[in-house]
Amino acid sequence: MLYNGEEFKLGDEQKYPAIIDTGSSNFGVPEKTFNFLREKWEKDLGRMNVDCVNDDNFCQVMTPCNEIAPKLHSVGI
Repeated sequence: MLYNGEEFKLGDEQKYPAIIDTGSSNFGVPEKTFNFLREKWEKDLGRMNVDCVNDDNFCQVMTPCNEIAPKLHSVGI
């Protein structure tokens, strides 16, 4: 997985199946990968803007998309 061109690897000894749901904009990732992405989002948006507390498996931002989107980077799989 990549975020802003930075690669995150789980390690060669671990393999996880991909979960792709074409009916939604969500995708499932292993916990270590989720934590990697959450750290990047918090850095790009500021910790106060990213809510990962109400549900620790899902992060949300209550700021309008047009203000958030320019601050985030691409995710690559």
